[in-house]
Amino acid sequence: MIQTAFLLWAALASQSPDSAARAALTRAIFTTRDSVRAVRRSAAAFRRDLGAASPDLVVARSQAVRSACAGAIPPATALDSLLSAQPRERGTPVATRARVERRLGDLRATLARCEKEFDPGYWYTRSDSLRAWGPYRLQRIENVLRAYEYEIQTYVAAIGLRYSS
Repeated sequence: MIQTAFLLWAALASQSPDSAARAALTRAIFTTRDSVRAVRRSAAAFRRDLGAASPDLVVARSQAVRSACAGAIPPATALDSLLSAQPRERGTPVATRARVERRLGDLRATLARCEKEFDPGYWYTRSDSLRAWGPYRLQRIENVLRAYEYEIQTYVAAIGLRYSS
């Protein structure tokens, strides 16, 4: 009887996810969420009264967008690494995890491109280019952010976490 109870306990214990790995994954998911929200806030600030903004203000806002994008790359990279290293959560569809990993790759590439595109450089004549192309570039970024957030929310729900706060 004790041997049977031990075997049952061992089987259940081996199926439960490692709590430290799950905690690290949870932190990475929420850190990435917060950094994505920072990108969205800086994008909204960039768009605000863009037509009337001075060249100095356009450059400053561009630097804020660039900084937010650069700041979101490390958390997204960490999340990508954790997802790659961690076994699939029990009960989570393979397709759900694959879509999250694909969107995470898109997110990382978009953030890296954002960091380059919103670099105002040393010349203030670039502010006209930022004013003209910034909204278009921000819309592309927003599309990727939205797609990522949809997939991560689906994944988070599948593993039993709450995403919004």
